[in-house]
This record gives sequence, C-alpha cells and structure tokens, in this order.
Amino acid sequence: MAEHGKQKQTISSSDVWSSWLHNRSGGDADYAMVLSAYLAQMRDRVLDNAILGPGQTLLDIGSGDGLIPFGAIERIGSGLEVIFSDISKPMLSYVQKVADARGVMRQCRFAECSADRMGCIESDSADVVTSRAALAFVADKLTAFAEMFRVTKPGGRISLCEPILQDDAFDTIAMRQLLGEQPDHPQARIMELDLRLNASRYPSTVEAAAASPITSYSERDLLNMAIAVGFRAAHLELHIDVRPGLITSWDVFLSTSPHPWAPTAREVLEKQFTAKEREYFENVKRPMFEQGRSQAKDVFAYLTATKPRS
Repeated sequence: MAEHGKQKQTISSSDVWSSWLHNRSGGDADYAMVLSAYLAQMRDRVLDNAILGPGQTLLDIGSGDGLIPFGAIERIGSGLEVIFSDISKPMLSYVQKVADARGVMRQCRFAECSADRMGCIESDSADVVTSRAALAFVADKLTAFAEMFRVTKPGGRISLCEPILQDDAFDTIAMRQLLGEQPDHPQARIMELDLRLNASRYPSTVEAAAASPITSYSERDLLNMAIAVGFRAAHLELHIDVRPGLITSWDVFLSTSPHPWAPTAREVLEKQFTAKEREYFENVKRPMFEQGRSQAKDVFAYLTATKPRS
C-alpha cells in the first residue's frame, strides 16, 4: 500500500480526483441523493465551526466539487469571498462552471495548488481556512499545516474535517493475522476474500500503514501539528459512528470505492477473484446489502484552531 500511495501521487492527480468525485455514487441517482444528504451533514458542521460572516474571505483546500464553498455562499450570501483551491484542474474548471451557472462568479477565486504548496495564495489573506477530506491524501501534513497558518489572517481560524482511516488498516492487518494463525477458521473462506478486497484499498501490514499518507496519522497528530505550526485555541472532536451502510444496491457496491486511491469492488473482483470466488462472494455479500444488513464505521476528526493576532 505504501508503494500504491506513492504511485498514485505521480499520476495526473487531476484525473484521479475528478474521476472519483464524478463517479462516487456509481451512477445511481437514489444513492447520489443519500450520499448528498450524508455529505451535507459534514459540510454543515465544518461551516458551523468556521463562524463565517459577511465581508470575510474563505479559503477551501481541496475544494473538489465545491461542497464547502458553495455551502458557505448559500449560508452567508454575496458578502463572502471564496477561494476554491485544488490540485485538480478539471475539478476547478467544473466548479467555475457551477459558480457561473449560480451567478456567484464575482465572489469566487480559483487556485490550482496542493495543500502543502500554496504559493499562489497570499500570506494573511483568508479569514477562515476549511478542508474536508483533503489533508488525508497529503504526505507532508506538517508542511500543509504551516501553509494554512501562513495564509490565515491574524485572528483567523481553521475548520477542518478529516477522515481517520487507521482503523480500516488495523482491521485489515488484524484479519491477515487471524487467518495466518487460524487457517481453519469457520469463516476463513469469506474472510480471505474480504482480506483480498480490503488489502487493495488499505495497508495490510503495520509497515505499510505507517508509510501510507492515508493511515500514517491519528486525530491527535492533526491536533499536534496545528499547535506545532503556531495555531492556538485548538479544539478537536473525534466522531465515531457505527451505522447501517448507506449502500443498499449490489451494483452500487461494485461500482464505487471508498477513496480516490482505491479501486472499485468490481475491479478487484474481476482482476483478483476467480469466477467461482466471485460467485461465492456475491452469494454471501449481496443479501447483506440488499436487505440492509451491511454495517459501516465512520471516523472523522473535526478540528478548529485560531491564528494569534500578534
């Protein structure tokens, strides 16, 4: 997985991010609505923590399809200036078209840059810096925090929402260890197939987890990095929710992936499973999704902090 992460960073990131964002609902309109409502909850929490007001400038890092910035404009109105920042040129082109269609172009700016290299954004220029699930994919997170500190105005604040994906890696590692210790486990057959799918998406060894940008940090690491670069009045909330899975369609399950660096389940099944393994896997797993028996665990860190005025 460490090599997987490094490889993805050398590919045109624009293609990776835009392709995933535009296909994360698997082309299913019903699931797209469910996903939109789910994401709106995170957007609203980030904006609640941002404490935005008219006359301010918001910088959103990794703006993607504009979830946070457009939500901020809807909330504050024409008095808010918004900077969309992303490494994906296609996504920036997309949000420009959306902004134009919504008639809000005059209050929007667009910056093509990564979170750890925001040279195109002036120092002390943003009242609030937001991010949702962007820092997770940045290898040098400490530098990204330093950049956030640089571009935030004195007295300004950050409001972040980042996934904590360590548990996904730890669960995969534990499954590998269990199968190694108990090859005759009653559930060994389905567990081995689950492991094959999970290991294509998350690190499956301790060393790989420590080396991968998406699993090499905890929520406390995020808090400590914010403090290390100079932010103060820091507050972190860790939200863990174990809930019924949002996906209730087998085709949606096959057509989607949990993050931009992960393959879809269909890709893994076609490349790594035999025909008999695919049939067995579907017979076991499909009823779980279609009967609403699948489970999901969300782990997100919400972090706010303030840049001192002096």
